[in-house]
Amino acid sequence: IEAMEQFSEPLPDHRHPEDLRQMIRQAVEKARAGVLEQGHDPSAVEVVTGDIPTIRLRVTRRLIVLALTNVIQNAIESFADCEVDVLRVGRVDIQVVVDGYETRILVRDNGTGVEPEVLKELATFIPSGPNKSKRSSSGWGLPLVHKYITAHGGSVAIDSEMNRGTTVVVALPMRESVGGDDE
Repeated sequence: IEAMEQFSEPLPDHRHPEDLRQMIRQAVEKARAGVLEQGHDPSAVEVVTGDIPTIRLRVTRRLIVLALTNVIQNAIESFADCEVDVLRVGRVDIQVVVDGYETRILVRDNGTGVEPEVLKELATFIPSGPNKSKRSSSGWGLPLVHKYITAHGGSVAIDSEMNRGTTVVVALPMRESVGGDDE
């Protein structure tokens, strides 16, 4: 119900220049804490943050951190082994690419991947019910990510290959494309 309420709430339009490196660092910490809260030991999954350029994006920090936390936590949870109820050893790579006036944050895992039918459903970013392979899932995570990122004039894309892993790309404009101020 909490996720449903978040999804239906109007979004704040106040934007401030925020340090991308700090937002990613905070999201990684929150994702690890979220996995720990579910009773998993997140240390089995190595989270590698590549060189992050010094970038300040004009965003609502809380929304971007929540979106990135969700994507990173999903990547870590992709290593959950339901049969033995532990996280398998794995790796999540976070990379930032600047292309013109766009910043892309790539979150890649080398987990089991997502079946093509499920991937097709996920890519609609419409809530579709909980993921039964996860300890805790509302089915609202990626739709919230999509809502928060598109509210900033950005986009979200997901790609996956069975037994190779999943990549989520969060793209944010470096120029402000929606209303906001410096309050």
